[in-house]
Amino acid sequence: FHVKGDVIRSAVKLKPLVKLLLSVELWIVTIAVEYAVVFGIHNEAGIAPTEESRSITVPYATFSRLAWSLALLTQIYLCEAGLGGPINAFLSWRGWLPISRLTYSVTCCTTGSISPGWLNSDTSGNTTLTLRW
Repeated sequence: FHVKGDVIRSAVKLKPLVKLLLSVELWIVTIAVEYAVVFGIHNEAGIAPTEESRSITVPYATFSRLAWSLALLTQIYLCEAGLGGPINAFLSWRGWLPISRLTYSVTCCTTGSISPGWLNSDTSGNTTLTLRW
């Protein structure tokens, strides 16, 4: 939604809400949250296959997407407020422009073909993605 970006941009122009120390802490927290979302409940050691209980998987499935989006929103706000530092410089590099346009166009083109393939899959539990042209 464009409304979120406009609200963030206007808040940044009015008065930045975070100072340098707070921004460093926010960067650490957002990176930790994103790491926890990606690697949260998986058996990293791979010693023995374990089945996670529902008391772990249900809250993870419920809150992981919200936590990821809030972490990204915080990082976008920090970069817009000028508190991104080298991360903002890296992500603002002009070399990303062709790649971002390519991935956006592929996403737009394949959305219609992925959904029917996803809904028509006959697998139970194990999801396979099939593209149907």
